[in-house]
Amino acid sequence: MGTTRILAEILGIGFQGLFVAYGIARVTLSVPNFSQFDPFKITAGAVTVVIASAYILGTLLDRLCDFLVSRIENRIRASILLPYDPNFMRYAVNHESAEIHKVLEYIRARIRIGRATFIMPLIVLVIHVIYACIYGQGFWVDAGNDIVQYAIYIVLSVSGLLLFYESQRKYFKRVSMCYHVV
Repeated sequence: MGTTRILAEILGIGFQGLFVAYGIARVTLSVPNFSQFDPFKITAGAVTVVIASAYILGTLLDRLCDFLVSRIENRIRASILLPYDPNFMRYAVNHESAEIHKVLEYIRARIRIGRATFIMPLIVLVIHVIYACIYGQGFWVDAGNDIVQYAIYIVLSVSGLLLFYESQRKYFKRVSMCYHVV
């Protein structure tokens, strides 16, 4: 049960990462778009390579996002005033109740996806701006197109941050509440 959910989350983050890498490659290396590929010529080996790459990239990006967002997590933890370490409380609750464990794991899944959705658009935005400044005519190479792309990156990143923040707050509160009940 838990392993399948984590695998799906890591693959989701990995596919996000592959789209980010593709977007960066399109901007910097002039990689052709998807309309030039024939979907009927895709082999099982190519699908396997893409899924394996997504899993490896997802694992690395999940750890990177966890590292980059750890300061925000510490601030949220400090604002809630937890009596013990959240991991200790989670293990104690998991030991006592499988049903509560499912709820806490669902919230942790939302935290993981929110973290990645917060960090990855920021990475693309920074690389896009740096590339535009170095190889273009400045920050606004194609003002109409760039404004829309930058706005999308910012909206995605802010929505990911809000999802992460609210899920993290809810997780800490639920873990603390369940620990006191159990």
